Amino acid sequence: MFLPLPVLESRLKDEIHVRAQMGFIVDGLDVQWQSACGDRSALIALHDCLKHLASRADWLYIEPSDLIAIRQERPAPVALPHYLPERTRN
Repeated sequence: MFLPLPVLESRLKDEIHVRAQMGFIVDGLDVQWQSACGDRSALIALHDCLKHLASRADWLYIEPSDLIAIRQERPAPVALPHYLPERTRN
């Protein structure tokens, strides 16, 4: 079962907004969204384009998506107080 077209349009519009807040370059996507409204296949194609957006050059945050990259970006382990049991980070 497919989402009704107005719901799909609304969710894609929201997703473009979220991607902008996450530091991706979304220039021109609002215009593409307006052109795609009413056409399910065009909306899906536009949604697929969101996967390949580049980050803005001035974006300060590193937000990896895969587990290996997440582990590489996390801070070093912190020494625990003496009263806590010994724990390790993997």
